[in-house]
Amino acid sequence: YRKARTPYLRIASFWGVAPISDRPPAPYAPADNFLQLLTKNMRLGHLRCTLVALTLFFSAAGAHAQTKAYVANTSANAVTVIDTATGAVLGSIAVGTAPTRVAITPDGARAYVSNRDSASVSAIDTMTDSVAATIAVGANPGAIAVSPDGVYVYVVLSGGAVQVLDGMLGSIVATIDVPGSFGAIAFSPDGARAYVASGPVSVIDTATRTVVESFYLPEAGDATAVAVSPDGARVYFAVTGNDVVGS
Repeated sequence: YRKARTPYLRIASFWGVAPISDRPPAPYAPADNFLQLLTKNMRLGHLRCTLVALTLFFSAAGAHAQTKAYVANTSANAVTVIDTATGAVLGSIAVGTAPTRVAITPDGARAYVSNRDSASVSAIDTMTDSVAATIAVGANPGAIAVSPDGVYVYVVLSGGAVQVLDGMLGSIVATIDVPGSFGAIAFSPDGARAYVASGPVSVIDTATRTVVESFYLPEAGDATAVAVSPDGARVYFAVTGNDVVGS
């Protein structure tokens, strides 16, 4: 375990801020570097504003040509589009009720937004910055992630389930029961596994869409965030309660 000053590891997903590239993005920056940024720059007293700044900085390190960032505005029921070069607001996209998280496809063509209070996911066309489709899902969707091949969207529900969406068809193809609620989700680089941090940790086999392992981190609190190293060799979990990051 590594000591950290904050339980929040995967900021872009947690606060509903997602970057977009006009070319397919490179893998995430090394998790060790990310943890250094967190421990050096975060202070709980002004966590929210610091998180936004870190999100854009961290994402820029992982993509070749950042052009826009998509920010979920929960109270406005909208997603704000920001020019990452100038910091200017390019526009606002009306989505469902209480949008909370944003995930981008690897090719940057779509942004998926989980709408907590309307039980839906909005699919945004990033060329036109308009909603291309709205997909009905289970109650209280939160964490959201796109598979590395860009085909499937995984959404964590508060009731203890992960729903798998076919992004192009706009339909639910599977519902996977997991323990806990809310939390975060991340894929291995090859897409073979999805890791869910929802109190306990759940490991999903994406081929069979089943949970192959579920456990609590030893001598730690509830897992609330997750990130996978670029080579897939390590998975990092942030936990609440005792300032620990486990891998």
